[in-house]
This record gives sequence, structure tokens and C-alpha cells, in this order.
Amino acid sequence: MNQGGLIIRLIDIAMIILFGFIAISDIQVRAQIKLPSEQQNQQQQQEKKDPILIFVKVDLERGYVVEQDENVLFITTNSTELESMLVNLLNHSKTIGQEMVVLIAPHEDSAIQRTVDVLDICERNQIPKNINYESMQF
Repeated sequence: MNQGGLIIRLIDIAMIILFGFIAISDIQVRAQIKLPSEQQNQQQQQEKKDPILIFVKVDLERGYVVEQDENVLFITTNSTELESMLVNLLNHSKTIGQEMVVLIAPHEDSAIQRTVDVLDICERNQIPKNINYESMQF
């Protein structure tokens, strides 16, 4: 027998052994994946509510102005008071089952550190945040 025939014979034997192991192995499916249906998607969309938008305006004279739906909720110059107010609002939104998002609206002449302080407060308390770029004018 030549060299090529021997290699083919060895490959055949290896394949037979491999298929034998596959045939006798105990393969079980251990995970069951539920695919989403149209009814579940519609229910989830109906249950999902719009988030509560809280605006934190960084003002030159007044400091931090907290607004919701154009109603002023709180005005302070102290970042500690701002943090306690935002945490209270976050806890309230969790109790009613809605997500809260803080939109930071810095004044163009305000110190950047005040905006960074608001970002730090949101990060520390795991509050979703974003900078309201529409209010910024460059």
C-alpha cells in the first residue's frame, strides 16, 4: 500500500472513532430560550412609560435651579443640597415605577466646575444623565 492510501485509511479510522464518541455521548439541552412574541412586545411597549425629565440649570446668579415640566422645584447654590434633592426625586420616581433622567443645562458663562459637580452627583448616585445641548450656545 502506498503512503497516500495509508493516510486515507487513518483518516477513516479517526472519523469512525469520532462518530462513535458522538453517538454514545450524553448531550442534553440545558437552556431553554423563549423567543419574544408579538403580544409580549406590545405589552412591554404599553407598560413602558416615558421617563421623568428633571432639568438642572446651572445659573450664574442663582446657582443650581431644579425644574420639572417648567416648574421650579428647588434653587440652591450648595451642591450637597442639590445632591439630596436629586436623590429624593430618584427615590420618588422609583416608588412610582418610572425612570428619572437628569438633563443638565449649563449657562454659557457659568463655571465648568459647577457642571462637572452635577455630573459627579449623578454618577455617584447612579442617576441617568445627559447634557442638554439645546440650551448651550457657542
